[in-house]
Amino acid sequence: QELLSNALSALNNVKTLRLTFTGTLSGKTGAGVFEYVNPGAYHVTQPDGQEVIAIKGKGAYQKQAGKWSKVAIPAAALDTIISTVNPVAIIEKERQKLDQSTTPQVGADIVGGRPMVTYQYNNPQGKQGYVKLWYGVTDGLLYRFDGSDQTGKATGTIEYNVPITIVAPIP
Repeated sequence: QELLSNALSALNNVKTLRLTFTGTLSGKTGAGVFEYVNPGAYHVTQPDGQEVIAIKGKGAYQKQAGKWSKVAIPAAALDTIISTVNPVAIIEKERQKLDQSTTPQVGADIVGGRPMVTYQYNNPQGKQGYVKLWYGVTDGLLYRFDGSDQTGKATGTIEYNVPITIVAPIP
């Protein structure tokens, strides 16, 4: 629990992050990328090739069939969407799930040359599957995840403070 609290604190110093993931959902396998620039812009490339960009105060954009369009969404709704994909909110959700787990397994590992502490727990509320998280021992940040449930499985890695620029693709 302390490590997850440290992760929340460490994220306050993160300017950007890139999450690269692969997974299987309902028998279909794909890969995608989620990029976030603090304090409120994200770019998602989905496994099906569609892209979404959301920028606080500017708007949301969607790319389908190779063409960008602006999505009509009220500013308050856009702020809500961006706040739910904020890395701090995501880590807080994982901390709550870990709190609900009665028997998390704790271990050690190395990812990218960094020592990690791992937490693995069964999905809460009787759902099938598990979640395994790798947190940096020295900085408390989440660097890798692996999980599954009744609909599929996913694996991902996270890089922090990498060069990322997110701009509106059209005026």
